[in-house]
Amino acid sequence: MDGAETPIFVGRVAAAVIADPLHQEMTGRVHWSSELGIGYQITDENGETPTSARERFKEAPRANPYSDEPLQFAPRLAHGGETKED
Repeated sequence: MDGAETPIFVGRVAAAVIADPLHQEMTGRVHWSSELGIGYQITDENGETPTSARERFKEAPRANPYSDEPLQFAPRLAHGGETKED
């Protein structure tokens, strides 16, 4: 996906967080790796900063937790894109 983080980027962010002497202050909250990367001035393997996942998914459909309709599950895909039976 264009603008998404690679595993290398996420690893660089994780290493930066671990090396940060104030990393304990980050506990108990959710953090986006793309936004942490901006804060730590980390780039991906192509030299770019990935788009924030918060920004990428801001228009994504969201489930209504108070809906009376039953939850519909999407089929799971196995290796090769084939539908996986549980």
